[in-house]
Amino acid sequence: MILVDIRHYLANHQTATLNDLAIHFDADPESIRGMLQIWINKGRIIKVPVQTSCGGGCGRCHCSLGESYQWV
Repeated sequence: MILVDIRHYLANHQTATLNDLAIHFDADPESIRGMLQIWINKGRIIKVPVQTSCGGGCGRCHCSLGESYQWV
């Protein structure tokens, strides 16, 4: 996986969560996050604000994997 792969995925889907990207590319979320940061620094991707929890109240969600990114 290279930066252009992430660009193509987000350009086609417009928005994706970190978890979606990690599953699609079969990669560690931290690796994906690092590549996303490069596109963020170039102004091509924005991190979409999400709620701090799903609202279910169970306390078991991994909200950091639910962080969303959008191609601009």
